[in-house]
Amino acid sequence: MQLIAIPDRWMHSFFRLRTQLLFLALASILFFVVYESLLAGNVGGIIARNKVPADRIYYEGIFGNIPGASLAFAGILVLAVLFYKQLRSAILWFEGRPKLFLATCGMILVAVQITTMLSVRSIPYDDSLAYLKLSDTLFNHHAYVNDAGLPTSYWPVGYPAYLMSLKVFIGNTIAAARVMNVVIALALVVTLFAVFKSWLSDREQLVFILVTALFPNLVLSSNVILSDYLFTLFLWIAVWIYLRRKHSIASFAAMGLVLAVMSYLRPVALLLPLVVVAALWWGGEWKACRYAALAGLLVFVVVLAPWTVRNYRVFGAFVPISTNGGYNFRMGSHPGASGGVNHDFDYNVANPDEAEESANAFKAGEEEIFHHPLQTIVRMPKKIFELYRRGDSSLSWAFKRTEKPLNPFLLSFLFYATNASSYFVVYLGLVTILGCFVFRKTLAIHPLLVILYLYVILVTLVFVGSERYLIPVLPVHQFLAAKFLSSGAKS
Repeated sequence: MQLIAIPDRWMHSFFRLRTQLLFLALASILFFVVYESLLAGNVGGIIARNKVPADRIYYEGIFGNIPGASLAFAGILVLAVLFYKQLRSAILWFEGRPKLFLATCGMILVAVQITTMLSVRSIPYDDSLAYLKLSDTLFNHHAYVNDAGLPTSYWPVGYPAYLMSLKVFIGNTIAAARVMNVVIALALVVTLFAVFKSWLSDREQLVFILVTALFPNLVLSSNVILSDYLFTLFLWIAVWIYLRRKHSIASFAAMGLVLAVMSYLRPVALLLPLVVVAALWWGGEWKACRYAALAGLLVFVVVLAPWTVRNYRVFGAFVPISTNGGYNFRMGSHPGASGGVNHDFDYNVANPDEAEESANAFKAGEEEIFHHPLQTIVRMPKKIFELYRRGDSSLSWAFKRTEKPLNPFLLSFLFYATNASSYFVVYLGLVTILGCFVFRKTLAIHPLLVILYLYVILVTLVFVGSERYLIPVLPVHQFLAAKFLSSGAKS
């Protein structure tokens, strides 16, 4: 197995955990000063111009309390610095017993998610509502059709089919989906530990478990009716199968099945077999694995074939999964494209020939790129910025619309803490990579993870940036952060 050299441990004062916690606390205080003196008025004006009442109320509550939330977050960090030795001792008590620590953090994760699920009545909207409507249509009419009663493939069929199956076997779709979200979150943490543990020391395993199991965006995901974490779970199951295979046809067949299921959830997975091939090639294993890999590809194609044939019969075109590819491509390549999710472009969603409309959007996007290459280049860093800009998707999708209003200060604090935690994990990953060049230290990470991460970046550059696209590969950042944090735990 070929490995790539990236940083392991260092003891320079800048890279110590307490220094970074204090730095984050000072950054929160600085945010308070800058927001109160420069930003409050402008942010308030932007929120007031929002035409969606639910969004306006949600963000008014958050940003009306964000100064206090930032100070509260800074206060918690200062306490963590003051009681650093005690916190470190509590965690290191589990050293050599990572499974016990995994069980402990898993129970905390489940307890918080169940408490959230029982205490907050979230109202699905936008994407979540579309998934639920399509699942009801599948259940009631045994057909995948839109509101007009016409066959559709605009939304990938995988998640609506999953919701429908929950209704068949359990009954209440929303309640069942939320219970399953708890199972998915716990399964994801266990899977990530299984994937990364061989590259981590005993102490690093503890920190990695802590960072993944109690990551705020995951902890708050129980009420969210979206495919994000289900897709992420399948992705890391596929990675686990890849890393533990023995060049067998059975292993690659299982991987092909998992990647096909992922494709039904998100068409972005359609090219993941190429990622696997690239990793085999990079690791010098392609020759030994090529026949098994081709068997896995055959399983992948066979599992996708029924839906692809259905789409060809409906639209008369090759549509492997969904017809929204053109929409997403045009979203990132039109005159007013911001780099992130936006809908300010022409697209006839009422066109019964969804494949034709998607092809038209692809063509329009290609013309925009061809005729305005400079603007296209300028949009690329904007797309990357949008990929990392926020880390609170679970909070927004679960708490933006609820049956009863939630405490605005609590929402503001959760919003600030969730985003700050996301930024901090990404930042620590970058600092870890920086340490490779500064201190010339190394650790092992498999090429597959590097290629997978680069694939997400490439997809973002081609289509559009969104924090939800980063969720599946965020564990790579969490791994790097764990290496950093465990190094700092010594000092």
